Amino acid sequence: ENDRDCYAAAYRVLAETDFGGILDRITCPTLIVTGEDDQGSSPRMARLMHEQVQGSQLAILPGLRHSILIEAPARVATLMGDFLMDADRGKGGGADE
Repeated sequence: ENDRDCYAAAYRVLAETDFGGILDRITCPTLIVTGEDDQGSSPRMARLMHEQVQGSQLAILPGLRHSILIEAPARVATLMGDFLMDADRGKGGGADE
């Protein structure tokens, strides 16, 4: 039941925006997460972002697709909680899951 115009506009932004040269300017702790079977925000895209954002953490969640917050809310909440606790302690990392 998505609004077709809003959906198209959102994907138009993604299709027409070049984030090259922008992602490498991110200096705050960054967590990049996607599902292993996500075709919209694919693991390939997540890995490319991870390579650009220095010190970022990457998690690719096995068996999940695009709606990871619906598919595995507790798992995502734990992942985010751990990331925020580490960031609060001044840790950054680049470990893949």
